[in-house]
Amino acid sequence: MLVLTVLLQIFPAASDITHYFTSGCVLWKNNYTNTFRDGDFILGAVLQLSDFHVYPVEFKLEGILCMSTYFLYYRHLLVFKFAIERLIEVSYGATEPVYNDRIQFPSFYRTVPNELSEMDGIVQILKHFGWKWVGLIVSDTSNGERALHRIRNGIESYGGCVAFSVSLPETSFLSWLFLYFDVERIVDTINQKNVNVIVLFLTPMHVNVFIAVFISRQITRKIWLSSSFFPTVIHVTHGYSRTTLNGTLSLSAQGGEIPGFETFLYRMTPSNYPNDDTVTEIWEALHECSFTGSLKTNTSVPGQKCSGNESLVDEVLSRFGNFDFRVGYQVYTAVYALAHSLHNLFSARAPAHPQAPAGSLKHRFKPWQLNAFIHNVTYKTPSGDTMFFKANGDPPARFDIVKWLFLNDGSTVSRKVGSFDESNEENQLYINFSADLWSPHFTE
Repeated sequence: MLVLTVLLQIFPAASDITHYFTSGCVLWKNNYTNTFRDGDFILGAVLQLSDFHVYPVEFKLEGILCMSTYFLYYRHLLVFKFAIERLIEVSYGATEPVYNDRIQFPSFYRTVPNELSEMDGIVQILKHFGWKWVGLIVSDTSNGERALHRIRNGIESYGGCVAFSVSLPETSFLSWLFLYFDVERIVDTINQKNVNVIVLFLTPMHVNVFIAVFISRQITRKIWLSSSFFPTVIHVTHGYSRTTLNGTLSLSAQGGEIPGFETFLYRMTPSNYPNDDTVTEIWEALHECSFTGSLKTNTSVPGQKCSGNESLVDEVLSRFGNFDFRVGYQVYTAVYALAHSLHNLFSARAPAHPQAPAGSLKHRFKPWQLNAFIHNVTYKTPSGDTMFFKANGDPPARFDIVKWLFLNDGSTVSRKVGSFDESNEENQLYINFSADLWSPHFTE
């Protein structure tokens, strides 16, 4: 006999939380989403949705402000919710291999490759260049543990060896305490092991901890090979970290053409979207300024105010990769995959009624029926890529190999120097040897 136990607990609305609790976490109000409403139910578990705390600078603690959402756990919550209700989910950011379990998640699909494919791509690059004495820096999470074992096994499979491995904790008080005692040890380990190649497999949650290791100690003449987390690093690099990490190679999800997106981006100004806080925050980040009354106070140019009339020129966009938006491309392919499957469903005859007229499913459509159609979707993108889903819900594992350069004027340049296509059995790895692969620290 199968018994399913469901824990139900009624939570008050966010606006009423302060009446129920005199201490603890006070939700910071934002305009993105209303997470709690009166009478909401939490099924199964209570999940952490905040990734760090900001303590008011007062003589006594007034409460903890939850300043941002912990989207990793929120994403897990959505996946389980969709699975229970048999709703189709096409994710553009979830890379965890657990979602390949078709028993638990029969209606989960993604347009971003599985992280295991990313690990295999890193191993192929190491093998291609014959790098056999390699250091590993990973996150102190299940993702990092998987990366440590899989990449280590891959290196050993071609006769290589892992010289050292370091696991970095997430951003927290304990992580800073860890760094206080361990930064010197980590840097000394890198120098003493005489390692020229270091692999980074971290998550965006570890960016600040990672940068803290290298901000005050310069480590030059190393080849850094990173997972796709690296673009989150470039916006917080300063001090010696820009010198240390200059020339890093990273695997990034494949980018592609999005027709009309460039025109849309140039029209995305605060004057055209006056009530959109997201546009305001993007504008502040692009121009390193802040609007009057903005919640953002940590601008790169203290006191500089935004007018809203700043020019969205190529020089500004170059810091963010111009129109080479890889995450945007994953969103684009996800939307089109769903659109193609809906088109195929509404063009089909209802399976239970073979004589029914075409399009009859429009009036008797159930969300779970879409699963059979999206599973068989195949289409070409404007970039010429063939998009489809494997039996486990994964897309073709395609990555670009990107080189990152930190220039003296403070800007960052990214250049595609190769690719990794797991579906191409004959030529999975391509390296453009005519590109500048090794500057600024090496010539070959």
